[in-house]
Amino acid sequence: MNRWLLYRKLLMCSVAINLFLIFLLTKEQWPTSLPNEQLHSLVDDVVSVDFNCHKLVNSKSVQSMFFLKTHKTAGSSIQNIILRKALLEDLSVGLTRQEADWVRLCPNTPFSRQCLCNAKELPVNVLAHHMLFNKSEVKASLKSDARYVSILRDPASLLYSAYTYFRWRERFNYSSFEDFVIRTKSTKKIDPLIVSFRNLMMFDFGLHPKNYEDDAIVDSKIAEIESTFDLIMIRDGEYFKQSLILLKNLMHWTVIDVAVVAINKMMSSAPKPVFSKSLTHHLLEANQADYKLYRKFLTIFKEKVKKFGAEKMKKELEELNYTTNKLANFCIAGTKPGSRNTTVYILSKAGEDNCYCRLLVASEKDLTRQLRQRYNKKRKKEVCRIRGYL
Repeated sequence: MNRWLLYRKLLMCSVAINLFLIFLLTKEQWPTSLPNEQLHSLVDDVVSVDFNCHKLVNSKSVQSMFFLKTHKTAGSSIQNIILRKALLEDLSVGLTRQEADWVRLCPNTPFSRQCLCNAKELPVNVLAHHMLFNKSEVKASLKSDARYVSILRDPASLLYSAYTYFRWRERFNYSSFEDFVIRTKSTKKIDPLIVSFRNLMMFDFGLHPKNYEDDAIVDSKIAEIESTFDLIMIRDGEYFKQSLILLKNLMHWTVIDVAVVAINKMMSSAPKPVFSKSLTHHLLEANQADYKLYRKFLTIFKEKVKKFGAEKMKKELEELNYTTNKLANFCIAGTKPGSRNTTVYILSKAGEDNCYCRLLVASEKDLTRQLRQRYNKKRKKEVCRIRGYL
Protein backbone atom coordinates (compact mmCIF):
# COMPACT_ATOMS: atom_id res chain seq x y z
CA MET A 1 0.00 0.00 0.00
CA ASN A 2 2.81 2.40 0.94
CA ARG A 3 4.53 1.68 -2.38
CA TRP A 4 1.29 2.41 -4.24
CA LEU A 5 0.92 5.76 -2.44
CA LEU A 6 4.54 6.62 -3.26
CA TYR A 7 3.97 5.86 -6.98
CA ARG A 8 0.81 7.97 -6.93
CA LYS A 9 2.63 10.94 -5.36
CA LEU A 10 5.47 10.64 -7.86
CA LEU A 11 2.98 10.59 -10.74
CA MET A 12 1.20 13.70 -9.44
CA CYS A 13 4.51 15.51 -9.03
CA SER A 14 5.49 14.58 -12.60
CA VAL A 15 2.21 15.95 -13.96
CA ALA A 16 2.62 19.17 -11.99
CA ILE A 17 6.19 19.65 -13.22
CA ASN A 18 5.14 19.09 -16.85
CA LEU A 19 2.29 21.58 -16.55
CA PHE A 20 4.68 24.14 -15.04
CA LEU A 21 7.17 23.61 -17.88
CA ILE A 22 4.40 24.09 -20.44
CA PHE A 23 3.47 27.35 -18.72
CA LEU A 24 7.06 28.59 -18.86
CA LEU A 25 7.38 27.73 -22.53
CA THR A 26 4.16 29.42 -23.56
CA LYS A 27 3.80 32.43 -21.28
CA GLU A 28 5.62 34.73 -23.74
CA GLN A 29 3.55 33.60 -26.71
CA TRP A 30 0.64 35.76 -27.79
CA PRO A 31 -2.77 34.06 -27.77
CA THR A 32 -4.63 34.47 -31.05
CA SER A 33 -7.83 35.54 -29.29
CA LEU A 34 -7.88 37.79 -26.24
CA PRO A 35 -10.39 38.61 -23.49
CA ASN A 36 -11.58 42.20 -23.85
CA GLU A 37 -9.57 43.54 -20.90
CA GLN A 38 -6.38 41.92 -22.16
CA LEU A 39 -7.01 43.14 -25.72
CA HIS A 40 -7.64 46.72 -24.60
CA SER A 41 -4.43 46.69 -22.56
CA LEU A 42 -2.41 45.39 -25.52
CA VAL A 43 -3.86 47.93 -27.97
CA ASP A 44 -3.36 50.76 -25.47
CA ASP A 45 0.29 49.71 -25.27
CA VAL A 46 0.66 49.87 -29.07
CA VAL A 47 -0.95 53.31 -29.39
CA SER A 48 1.76 55.10 -27.45
CA VAL A 49 4.57 57.23 -28.82
CA ASP A 50 7.37 55.20 -27.25
CA PHE A 51 6.01 51.77 -28.25
CA ASN A 52 8.68 49.27 -29.31
CA CYS A 53 7.46 47.22 -32.29
CA HIS A 54 9.63 44.28 -31.29
CA LYS A 55 7.12 43.63 -28.51
CA LEU A 56 4.80 42.27 -31.22
CA VAL A 57 7.17 39.48 -32.24
CA ASN A 58 5.15 36.31 -31.81
CA SER A 59 6.92 32.98 -31.39
CA LYS A 60 3.72 31.11 -32.28
CA SER A 61 3.43 32.67 -35.75
CA VAL A 62 3.75 30.55 -38.86
CA GLN A 63 7.02 31.80 -40.32
CA SER A 64 6.58 31.06 -44.02
CA MET A 65 3.87 32.24 -46.41
CA PHE A 66 3.01 32.69 -50.06
CA PHE A 67 0.51 35.38 -51.00
CA LEU A 68 -0.58 35.57 -54.61
CA LYS A 69 -1.45 39.24 -54.96
CA THR A 70 -4.28 39.50 -57.48
CA HIS A 71 -5.20 42.77 -59.20
CA LYS A 72 -7.88 45.10 -57.75
CA THR A 73 -8.94 42.77 -54.95
CA ALA A 74 -7.59 44.67 -51.89
CA GLY A 75 -4.38 42.72 -52.41
CA SER A 76 -2.26 45.74 -51.45
CA SER A 77 -3.89 45.83 -48.01
CA ILE A 78 -3.20 42.13 -47.41
CA GLN A 79 0.34 42.57 -48.73
CA ASN A 80 0.87 45.39 -46.20
CA ILE A 81 -0.06 43.00 -43.39
CA ILE A 82 2.40 40.39 -44.64
CA LEU A 83 5.35 42.66 -45.44
CA ARG A 84 5.14 44.57 -42.15
CA LYS A 85 5.08 41.18 -40.39
CA ALA A 86 8.19 40.19 -42.34
CA LEU A 87 9.94 43.39 -41.27
CA LEU A 88 8.95 43.00 -37.62
CA GLU A 89 9.97 39.34 -37.38
CA ASP A 90 13.01 39.59 -39.65
CA LEU A 91 11.65 37.10 -42.19
CA SER A 92 13.36 36.68 -45.56
CA VAL A 93 11.34 37.94 -48.54
CA GLY A 94 11.77 37.22 -52.23
CA LEU A 95 12.66 40.50 -53.99
CA THR A 96 12.70 41.30 -57.69
CA ARG A 97 16.05 41.42 -59.47
CA GLN A 98 15.14 44.54 -61.47
CA GLU A 99 14.72 47.47 -59.10
CA ALA A 100 12.56 49.34 -61.62
CA ASP A 101 10.03 46.47 -61.57
CA TRP A 102 9.40 46.53 -57.81
CA VAL A 103 5.70 45.86 -58.26
CA ARG A 104 6.02 42.45 -59.97
CA LEU A 105 8.24 39.41 -59.70
CA CYS A 106 9.22 38.51 -63.28
CA PRO A 107 7.54 41.41 -65.13
CA ASN A 108 6.77 39.73 -68.46
CA THR A 109 6.82 35.97 -67.79
CA PRO A 110 5.45 33.40 -65.34
CA PHE A 111 7.32 33.47 -62.04
CA SER A 112 10.81 31.97 -61.90
CA ARG A 113 13.19 31.96 -58.94
CA GLN A 114 15.83 33.44 -61.26
CA CYS A 115 13.89 36.73 -61.18
CA LEU A 116 14.86 37.22 -57.52
CA CYS A 117 17.87 39.30 -56.56
CA ASN A 118 18.32 37.00 -53.53
CA ALA A 119 17.86 33.80 -55.55
CA LYS A 120 21.15 32.36 -54.26
CA GLU A 121 19.75 32.25 -50.74
CA LEU A 122 16.53 30.35 -51.35
CA PRO A 123 14.31 29.19 -49.83
CA VAL A 124 12.84 32.40 -48.40
CA ASN A 125 10.06 32.79 -45.84
CA VAL A 126 7.78 35.03 -47.89
CA LEU A 127 6.69 35.77 -51.46
CA ALA A 128 4.03 38.49 -51.61
CA HIS A 129 4.41 40.62 -54.76
CA HIS A 130 2.46 40.45 -58.01
CA MET A 131 3.39 37.58 -60.29
CA LEU A 132 1.97 35.19 -62.86
CA PHE A 133 1.61 32.10 -60.69
CA ASN A 134 3.93 29.20 -61.45
CA LYS A 135 3.42 26.50 -58.82
CA SER A 136 6.68 24.56 -59.26
CA GLU A 137 8.87 27.68 -59.13
CA VAL A 138 6.98 29.15 -56.17
CA LYS A 139 7.33 25.87 -54.28
CA ALA A 140 11.06 25.75 -55.06
CA SER A 141 11.49 29.29 -53.70
CA LEU A 142 9.71 28.88 -50.36
CA LYS A 143 10.27 26.89 -47.20
CA SER A 144 8.38 23.62 -47.15
CA ASP A 145 5.96 24.61 -44.37
CA ALA A 146 4.69 27.72 -46.17
CA ARG A 147 0.99 28.55 -46.08
CA TYR A 148 -0.55 29.52 -49.45
CA VAL A 149 -3.07 32.39 -49.54
CA SER A 150 -4.75 34.57 -52.17
CA ILE A 151 -7.83 36.79 -52.52
CA LEU A 152 -10.71 37.03 -55.02
CA ARG A 153 -13.41 39.57 -55.82
CA ASP A 154 -16.72 39.55 -57.66
CA PRO A 155 -15.60 39.57 -61.33
CA ALA A 156 -17.95 42.38 -62.47
CA SER A 157 -16.90 44.71 -59.66
CA LEU A 158 -13.25 43.80 -60.17
CA LEU A 159 -13.32 44.46 -63.91
CA TYR A 160 -14.91 47.88 -63.49
CA SER A 161 -12.33 48.77 -60.84
CA ALA A 162 -9.53 47.78 -63.23
CA TYR A 163 -11.20 49.69 -66.07
CA THR A 164 -11.08 52.92 -64.04
CA TYR A 165 -7.75 52.35 -62.26
CA PHE A 166 -5.78 51.49 -65.40
CA ARG A 167 -7.62 54.22 -67.35
CA TRP A 168 -8.57 51.89 -70.19
CA ARG A 169 -11.24 54.31 -71.45
CA GLU A 170 -8.72 57.12 -71.92
CA ARG A 171 -5.84 54.94 -73.08
CA PHE A 172 -7.76 52.82 -75.60
CA ASN A 173 -10.64 55.13 -76.56
CA TYR A 174 -13.63 53.17 -75.29
CA SER A 175 -16.88 55.14 -75.18
CA SER A 176 -18.13 53.39 -72.02
CA PHE A 177 -17.55 50.41 -69.76
CA GLU A 178 -20.07 48.35 -71.75
CA ASP A 179 -18.28 49.30 -74.98
CA PHE A 180 -15.03 48.08 -73.41
CA VAL A 181 -16.56 44.76 -72.31
CA ILE A 182 -18.11 44.09 -75.74
CA ARG A 183 -14.98 44.98 -77.72
CA THR A 184 -12.63 42.90 -75.55
CA LYS A 185 -14.83 39.92 -74.70
CA SER A 186 -12.99 37.56 -77.05
CA THR A 187 -9.56 39.19 -77.08
CA LYS A 188 -6.41 37.23 -76.27
CA LYS A 189 -4.38 40.42 -75.90
CA ILE A 190 -3.33 41.90 -72.57
CA ASP A 191 -2.54 45.40 -71.34
CA PRO A 192 1.17 46.32 -71.70
CA LEU A 193 1.05 46.72 -67.90
CA ILE A 194 0.73 42.89 -67.82
CA VAL A 195 -2.92 42.90 -66.82
CA SER A 196 -5.52 40.91 -68.70
CA PHE A 197 -8.54 42.75 -70.14
CA ARG A 198 -10.76 39.88 -68.97
CA ASN A 199 -10.52 36.97 -66.54
CA LEU A 200 -8.02 39.04 -64.55
CA MET A 201 -7.89 36.66 -61.59
CA MET A 202 -7.34 33.50 -63.62
CA PHE A 203 -4.62 35.34 -65.53
CA ASP A 204 -2.85 36.13 -62.24
CA PHE A 205 -3.19 32.47 -61.27
CA GLY A 206 -1.25 31.58 -64.43
CA LEU A 207 -3.97 30.75 -66.97
CA HIS A 208 -2.90 31.85 -70.45
CA PRO A 209 -5.50 33.94 -72.37
CA LYS A 210 -5.52 31.38 -75.20
CA ASN A 211 -7.06 28.90 -72.74
CA TYR A 212 -9.86 31.09 -71.35
CA GLU A 213 -12.54 29.20 -73.30
CA ASP A 214 -11.07 25.70 -72.76
CA ASP A 215 -13.25 24.25 -70.00
CA ALA A 216 -10.94 21.31 -69.32
CA ILE A 217 -7.89 23.54 -68.80
CA VAL A 218 -9.89 26.02 -66.72
CA ASP A 219 -11.21 23.19 -64.50
CA SER A 220 -7.70 21.76 -64.17
CA LYS A 221 -6.34 25.15 -63.07
CA ILE A 222 -9.12 25.55 -60.49
CA ALA A 223 -8.38 22.05 -59.16
CA GLU A 224 -4.69 22.98 -58.86
CA ILE A 225 -5.59 26.10 -56.90
CA GLU A 226 -7.87 24.15 -54.55
CA SER A 227 -5.18 21.55 -53.84
CA THR A 228 -2.42 24.15 -53.37
CA PHE A 229 -3.91 27.06 -51.43
CA ASP A 230 -4.76 26.91 -47.72
CA LEU A 231 -7.01 29.98 -47.85
CA ILE A 232 -8.67 31.95 -50.63
CA MET A 233 -9.92 35.19 -49.11
CA ILE A 234 -12.93 37.11 -50.47
CA ARG A 235 -12.84 40.87 -50.95
CA ASP A 236 -16.59 41.59 -51.12
CA GLY A 237 -18.69 43.08 -48.30
CA GLU A 238 -18.61 41.34 -44.92
CA TYR A 239 -16.49 38.54 -46.35
CA PHE A 240 -13.38 40.74 -46.24
CA LYS A 241 -13.22 41.09 -42.46
CA GLN A 242 -14.16 37.43 -42.07
CA SER A 243 -11.23 36.68 -44.39
CA LEU A 244 -8.90 38.60 -42.06
CA ILE A 245 -10.07 36.50 -39.13
CA LEU A 246 -9.49 33.26 -41.05
CA LEU A 247 -6.04 34.53 -42.09
CA LYS A 248 -5.20 35.41 -38.49
CA ASN A 249 -6.06 31.94 -37.28
CA LEU A 250 -4.34 30.17 -40.19
CA MET A 251 -1.08 32.01 -39.45
CA HIS A 252 -1.42 31.95 -35.63
CA TRP A 253 -1.31 35.76 -35.57
CA THR A 254 -2.91 38.25 -33.19
CA VAL A 255 -5.68 40.72 -33.99
CA ILE A 256 -3.13 43.55 -34.15
CA ASP A 257 -1.31 41.70 -36.94
CA VAL A 258 -4.38 41.81 -39.20
CA ALA A 259 -5.63 45.30 -38.36
CA VAL A 260 -5.43 47.13 -41.68
CA VAL A 261 -6.36 50.34 -43.46
CA ALA A 262 -7.17 50.36 -47.18
CA ILE A 263 -3.91 50.61 -49.16
CA ASN A 264 -3.90 51.78 -52.80
CA LYS A 265 -7.61 52.57 -52.63
CA MET A 266 -9.04 55.15 -55.03
CA MET A 267 -9.96 58.34 -53.15
CA SER A 268 -12.99 58.83 -55.37
CA SER A 269 -14.34 56.84 -58.24
CA ALA A 270 -16.78 57.42 -61.06
CA PRO A 271 -20.35 56.27 -60.47
CA LYS A 272 -20.63 52.56 -61.10
CA PRO A 273 -22.47 51.62 -64.27
CA VAL A 274 -25.94 50.20 -64.21
CA PHE A 275 -25.46 46.49 -64.78
CA SER A 276 -28.22 46.03 -67.33
CA LYS A 277 -29.19 42.60 -68.62
CA SER A 278 -27.15 43.28 -71.74
CA LEU A 279 -24.03 44.32 -69.80
CA THR A 280 -24.39 41.40 -67.37
CA HIS A 281 -24.67 38.99 -70.30
CA HIS A 282 -21.51 40.35 -71.93
CA LEU A 283 -19.63 40.26 -68.59
CA LEU A 284 -20.54 36.62 -68.04
CA GLU A 285 -19.64 35.72 -71.60
CA ALA A 286 -16.28 37.51 -71.45
CA ASN A 287 -15.24 36.32 -67.96
CA GLN A 288 -16.53 32.77 -67.69
CA ALA A 289 -13.25 31.49 -66.23
CA ASP A 290 -13.22 34.13 -63.49
CA TYR A 291 -16.86 33.53 -62.61
CA LYS A 292 -16.25 29.79 -62.34
CA LEU A 293 -13.22 30.45 -60.09
CA TYR A 294 -15.06 32.96 -57.90
CA ARG A 295 -18.18 30.85 -57.40
CA LYS A 296 -16.11 27.78 -56.51
CA PHE A 297 -14.08 29.52 -53.83
CA LEU A 298 -16.95 31.62 -52.49
CA THR A 299 -18.67 28.32 -51.68
CA ILE A 300 -15.52 26.98 -50.03
CA PHE A 301 -15.08 30.24 -48.12
CA LYS A 302 -18.63 30.12 -46.74
CA GLU A 303 -18.01 26.56 -45.58
CA LYS A 304 -14.86 27.67 -43.75
CA VAL A 305 -16.73 30.51 -42.03
CA LYS A 306 -19.51 28.12 -40.97
CA LYS A 307 -16.97 25.64 -39.61
CA PHE A 308 -15.21 28.45 -37.72
CA GLY A 309 -18.41 29.09 -35.76
CA ALA A 310 -20.79 32.04 -35.66
CA GLU A 311 -20.17 33.05 -32.02
CA LYS A 312 -16.40 32.77 -32.34
CA MET A 313 -16.45 34.79 -35.56
CA LYS A 314 -18.65 37.48 -33.96
CA LYS A 315 -16.27 37.80 -30.99
CA GLU A 316 -13.17 38.02 -33.17
CA LEU A 317 -14.78 40.55 -35.52
CA GLU A 318 -15.58 42.74 -32.50
CA GLU A 319 -11.90 42.51 -31.46
CA LEU A 320 -10.80 43.40 -34.99
CA ASN A 321 -13.14 46.40 -35.26
CA TYR A 322 -12.04 47.71 -31.88
CA THR A 323 -8.35 47.33 -32.71
CA THR A 324 -8.61 48.83 -36.20
CA ASN A 325 -10.59 51.86 -35.00
CA LYS A 326 -8.23 52.46 -32.09
CA LEU A 327 -5.15 52.31 -34.33
CA ALA A 328 -6.69 54.46 -37.08
CA ASN A 329 -7.83 57.16 -34.62
CA PHE A 330 -4.39 57.28 -33.01
CA CYS A 331 -2.23 56.99 -36.13
CA ILE A 332 -4.05 58.89 -38.87
CA ALA A 333 -4.78 62.62 -39.06
CA GLY A 334 -6.19 62.67 -42.59
CA THR A 335 -5.75 61.64 -46.22
CA LYS A 336 -4.53 63.16 -49.48
CA PRO A 337 -4.53 61.99 -53.11
CA GLY A 338 -1.50 60.07 -54.34
CA SER A 339 -0.53 58.42 -57.61
CA ARG A 340 -3.59 57.62 -59.78
CA ASN A 341 -5.72 59.39 -57.17
CA THR A 342 -5.13 56.64 -54.62
CA THR A 343 -5.40 57.35 -50.89
CA VAL A 344 -2.26 58.46 -49.07
CA TYR A 345 -2.55 58.64 -45.28
CA ILE A 346 -1.29 61.61 -43.29
CA LEU A 347 0.04 60.47 -39.93
CA SER A 348 -0.89 62.30 -36.76
CA LYS A 349 1.93 63.88 -34.76
CA ALA A 350 1.85 60.92 -32.38
CA GLY A 351 1.64 58.50 -35.31
CA GLU A 352 4.79 59.88 -36.88
CA ASP A 353 6.74 58.79 -33.80
CA ASN A 354 5.10 55.36 -33.54
CA CYS A 355 6.82 52.52 -35.40
CA TYR A 356 3.63 50.52 -35.92
CA CYS A 357 1.70 53.50 -37.27
CA ARG A 358 4.38 54.06 -39.89
CA LEU A 359 4.12 50.43 -41.00
CA LEU A 360 0.32 50.46 -40.94
CA VAL A 361 0.06 53.17 -43.62
CA ALA A 362 3.17 52.28 -45.65
CA SER A 363 2.76 51.68 -49.37
CA GLU A 364 4.01 48.62 -51.20
CA LYS A 365 6.87 50.70 -52.59
CA ASP A 366 7.92 51.93 -49.13
CA LEU A 367 7.81 48.48 -47.53
CA THR A 368 9.69 46.91 -50.44
CA ARG A 369 12.36 49.60 -50.23
CA GLN A 370 12.80 48.88 -46.51
CA LEU A 371 13.13 45.16 -47.22
CA ARG A 372 15.77 45.77 -49.91
CA GLN A 373 17.73 48.09 -47.63
CA ARG A 374 17.59 45.58 -44.78
CA TYR A 375 18.77 42.77 -47.05
CA ASN A 376 21.69 44.83 -48.40
CA LYS A 377 22.71 45.89 -44.90
CA LYS A 378 22.91 42.26 -43.79
CA ARG A 379 25.04 41.35 -46.81
CA LYS A 380 27.16 44.52 -46.45
CA LYS A 381 26.81 45.15 -50.17
CA GLU A 382 24.13 46.21 -52.63
CA VAL A 383 22.88 42.82 -53.79
CA CYS A 384 19.33 44.12 -54.35
CA ARG A 385 19.96 47.47 -56.02
CA ILE A 386 18.41 50.65 -54.62
CA ARG A 387 19.82 53.24 -57.04
CA GLY A 388 17.10 54.48 -59.34
CA TYR A 389 14.67 52.26 -57.46
CA LEU A 390 12.12 54.88 -56.44
